[in-house]
Amino acid sequence: MRKYVLLLLAAAAFYTSARCQNKMTAKDMEKHEKAIQKSKEKCISIWDWDTVYNCGQPYCIIYEVSKGFGRPHDFSVRSLSGKELIYVQYGSAIDYNAPHAPNTPPTATGYYLYIFDGTKNAAELCNNRPFKEIVRNKLIDNGITVDSSAESKFIMSYPRRLSLQPSPVPAPAAPH
Repeated sequence: MRKYVLLLLAAAAFYTSARCQNKMTAKDMEKHEKAIQKSKEKCISIWDWDTVYNCGQPYCIIYEVSKGFGRPHDFSVRSLSGKELIYVQYGSAIDYNAPHAPNTPPTATGYYLYIFDGTKNAAELCNNRPFKEIVRNKLIDNGITVDSSAESKFIMSYPRRLSLQPSPVPAPAAPH
């Protein structure tokens, strides 16, 4: 059993090490340039090699923040110079308003909490593609800073709901 655990740890270390070496090969560069061209031609947003492009132009930088194997990532949204502007934190909570079958407990719902670095304001969305929402809501101004009017509108449009719920109280243990 110990051998399997060590083998699994070695495989995980190798995978992490290989993934951290973000050297772009010629083939990667070709794919990257095609993706940017497609973004430009179709005026769409893409996220490629840590940079978000909108209509072919660099928009912001987004880094995935790992919370461990198999768990959803958080995201650090940064200016093109690397300053953190928004932290997008994944969470889950019981959504008591979500439809569920009678006599069954409601299930947990995942959400992203957008925390604005400068103001500490927060908004909440259940969308699983934060980079799309950041571009769609025009949250970044010229790749430098958060647009304050877009932030205000975003906060009002997507108020916190699930992230404000207290943790569910566990059921009391059955007497012996």
